[in-house]
Amino acid sequence: MMPYFLNRISLALLCINTAYGIDFNREVRPVLAQQCFACHGMDDQARKGKLRLDLRDSAVGAGKSGEIAIVPGKPNESRLIQAVRRQGELEMPPDEELSAEQISILEHWVEVGA
Repeated sequence: MMPYFLNRISLALLCINTAYGIDFNREVRPVLAQQCFACHGMDDQARKGKLRLDLRDSAVGAGKSGEIAIVPGKPNESRLIQAVRRQGELEMPPDEELSAEQISILEHWVEVGA
């Protein structure tokens, strides 16, 4: 049986997740896994720009360029969102564009704090 406080924490996280209307594991992670993790995941040899999107500390910190990939609560200031929208010189992923739905999921996720 799970201790009382852990049940309360789990319930609180579920309520927060529901209130924001986005489920990271069901909606965000699949987009990142399909479109981003090959170059920005756990593989040190394949990683580009010293940016790991599978670790929050890396994703919200400065990358090789000095820019911040994800600015929690500020999708318009987040380099990740600019790149997937194809705004500016950096267009990610390089080989294909994300769908409008995938971009919307990432934007909403960043907006609610990533």
